[in-house]
Amino acid sequence: MADLIVIEELQDYLVAQGIGNLPSAAPSTSVPRIYLKGRDGARLPEIPDETTTIVLSDTMLAPAASLAAFLEEAFVDVTVRSTSAGTAKLTHRAIRNLLHPNAAHGGRKQWTMGDLLVQYSTIWRGEQELPPPPGSADSRSDVRTYDRVASYRIGCARSSLVV
Repeated sequence: MADLIVIEELQDYLVAQGIGNLPSAAPSTSVPRIYLKGRDGARLPEIPDETTTIVLSDTMLAPAASLAAFLEEAFVDVTVRSTSAGTAKLTHRAIRNLLHPNAAHGGRKQWTMGDLLVQYSTIWRGEQELPPPPGSADSRSDVRTYDRVASYRIGCARSSLVV
């Protein structure tokens, strides 16, 4: 049996919904690649072939406070780096509408994200701009990106994490 990991299922779900591609796909100016956060942080777009990247990071995994024995919550940061501020905002809007649709008061409930049954997903921290890294010491400091982050709370039954 394979264990399910929330951010991997989220990555597959966003790809299936047409939000982005897996990192193994060729860079594209129209569809961003979706990465899982590595040690080096959010990936820069590969200019000129790519204008936007999405990075998923599970910043905290914890039992749900009220149902600790039953539910586990993943707090996931979604970072969008883009060469256009508007594209970064619209990419976040598309993701937000999948995880916490406008019509879903209190978040989206009882839905399937890839192979994982999600009990609920809600906005944890609203979308906001990230400051540029101190010193901008990366090797591509001539590239100006607009970096924005939002966080979501994804609750699932602990039994759903094991297949």
